[in-house]
Amino acid sequence: MAARAYRWVEQRVVRLLDYFERAPVTLGRGLAILAATFAFRNVFEALAAGAPLYYPAAFLVHFPLAYLPGIVLIPLVLAALSGERVERVTKVLIAAWALTILPPLFELIAGHAGARISYLPIQPGRFWWSVTNYFNPGVEFEGATAGVRLEAALGVILGGYYVYLKRKKIWIALVSLPVIFFVMVNVFSLPYIFHHLLRACGSGIPHVAALFGTRGMVLRPVLDLSDYSTALLDLLYLTPLLALWLLVYGWKKLKEVARWAFRFDTGGFALATGVGLWLGWRAVGSGLPLDNPLDWMAMLGAVLAVFHAALGIRMLLPADSTGDKPSSVSDGPLTDRERRNVGAVCLLLAAGYAGTVNYYLLGTLAVFAAAQAFIHLRPLNLRRVWPLSGLFIGVSAVAALGVGLAAFIGGAVTTALPGALTWGVPAVAVLGAGVMELRPEALVGGLLKNGRRVFAAVTAGAGILIAILLPQPLWSRIALAVLGIGLAVLVLARGGMPRWAHLAWPLGALAVLGGPLSAGDEPVVFNDLPPNPVAVAALDDATDLERNNLYAHAALEYARAVEAGDERARVLGPLAFNLRQTGRLDEAEAVLERSVTLHPEHAPALVDLAATKVALGKIAEGERLYLRALRLWPDLIQPRVALGRLALDRGLSYRARGEPELAAEFLAEALDWARGAYNLAPGDDSAAGLLAAVQEELGNFSEAYALWEKRAHAAPLDPGARVALARLAYKLGEIDTARGWIEEARSLDPGCEVPPGLRELLR
Repeated sequence: MAARAYRWVEQRVVRLLDYFERAPVTLGRGLAILAATFAFRNVFEALAAGAPLYYPAAFLVHFPLAYLPGIVLIPLVLAALSGERVERVTKVLIAAWALTILPPLFELIAGHAGARISYLPIQPGRFWWSVTNYFNPGVEFEGATAGVRLEAALGVILGGYYVYLKRKKIWIALVSLPVIFFVMVNVFSLPYIFHHLLRACGSGIPHVAALFGTRGMVLRPVLDLSDYSTALLDLLYLTPLLALWLLVYGWKKLKEVARWAFRFDTGGFALATGVGLWLGWRAVGSGLPLDNPLDWMAMLGAVLAVFHAALGIRMLLPADSTGDKPSSVSDGPLTDRERRNVGAVCLLLAAGYAGTVNYYLLGTLAVFAAAQAFIHLRPLNLRRVWPLSGLFIGVSAVAALGVGLAAFIGGAVTTALPGALTWGVPAVAVLGAGVMELRPEALVGGLLKNGRRVFAAVTAGAGILIAILLPQPLWSRIALAVLGIGLAVLVLARGGMPRWAHLAWPLGALAVLGGPLSAGDEPVVFNDLPPNPVAVAALDDATDLERNNLYAHAALEYARAVEAGDERARVLGPLAFNLRQTGRLDEAEAVLERSVTLHPEHAPALVDLAATKVALGKIAEGERLYLRALRLWPDLIQPRVALGRLALDRGLSYRARGEPELAAEFLAEALDWARGAYNLAPGDDSAAGLLAAVQEELGNFSEAYALWEKRAHAAPLDPGARVALARLAYKLGEIDTARGWIEEARSLDPGCEVPPGLRELLR
């Protein structure tokens, strides 16, 4: 009876498996099914943990990328164990992946409030202990909840049963159980395994939190750092798994993809990205070590982003030439659908790599992909039309280089691109026309007799002309001209363009144009670059310390940012301010001298240096700096107020020495400065206060009173303004008004100091 029931169940299971294995699940449908599974898992996991849903960006990078390596790896293992075709096993696993909803659902039903599901933490030296105790209910693992262990147990059992149904041998199914479990452990604990590998290679990173929470040199803004790092690791792991999946699916198909991947006019654009990465590091972090593993992961991600984008466009939009026609089942290993699937997967990987590094890189990659699409897009087919093909190939090369730059300098890549590269776009575009295969049906080749040689001569001539006109050093223009002549000589000698030279010309032009940017081992000069992440971390700490009036500690952090290469005026200025707050005027003066040297047109730096000079007793130097700042920025308030106060102090000094004429002269000068500042900014307290003080010293008590009255209305809690009004009212003979102001000031601040001449009003 039991055997009959089992056979009945087995028949239904086999039919169900056959249904899923034969189901017409295309790439789009498969991704849609997985997306629905991820969404339900997100909702139930948030409910089980008692936490809000993952924010959209984290959801998009966390769930898909954390699970996709397993969705690719597990079918490979099951296909090897069962002998079934890998694509059939993958279809079954896509449906079976709905089991991942079970862990949070189990926690909800069991009432395990606050259960947080995460990776399996494997501690150093405890790998085998963790593996052997995984299903031990007496041992707890953070993140590996009861629901996750139940899911793993079901997955191992179902995987072994699948192998048994295919092989019909119990011993093979039993052997497959630990193999499947080890694969699942790999998926559950990937970040920890990666950390252990780094430690084995000599890394000093103490734990996984330190690995994924640190800042490297590569910019990684917007998303949480741990989300970024984990996602990038998943992608780097996923890419070779996909290649292995395609190899198992059909090695001829992988060979066909590789034929396109390693052409110079496809994968070769990744070389330009490598050049951009080097230039970006020279610009931002020259002299700083790249010792954070995430930096190397991010740089590899930038290169792979361009590589996959170029390959994806090539697969989706093949060029219309003899070697580029789409294959069919009969004349090539890749069918049209398979080619489109490979192209779509490559573009998804390219977007994933770029997005997990930073959004700026993603935007630059979009420009590269658009330029590539225009080259191959039908019915345009710009590869037949010169110079449009050369233009878009040149733009593609520059955009690929820009992807590398964006990894380090972020959004500034659009505005801080060096002039050498900006002006070099025409040269790269013209020389990039050589990437064409110089087919007879090309525009020039079709109109002119012996068109290939004429085309080569025209290209070389245009390249030489642009090289002569470029505003570059003489040796750079000569090198570009040699590139153009070399193109002509090569084609004239061989009668065609060899494949290895397809990207040699644009890459050579980029190398020549980028050469002056690092001449003499000096950092590359870009305009208005953002600081490197080492400086960003220091500035974050300095801002917090300064906000809490910890000026000495803030000065140390600002100094660390400067040592990391950030010598912008907006960093040197706060450093000098914090040094002044701690009484280190000489050091502040030296910092501001450096700032003025680096940024001579930045007037605020001149104002800060002038104030420091005055504080050190160097009055004449300070005045000259204030006047220089006003010549640069005539609408500045601070220099006018400072010059007015200096004139006021001199006027009072001469008055005290009994020299009324000189006193009147300097008081008049102070009045001019004060009026100028007040007219520019009537709401500025320093300008209004100076004008009121000068008017009071000149005996214009009514004007001074009106100014202080405005201040009192604007600042209803300021007792000092009330004391000043009382003093002026007393001088104007309004005793009751003066007494009222004093009483109001004392009500605001019972301990406020009352000038000796007004104390009698309190009796």
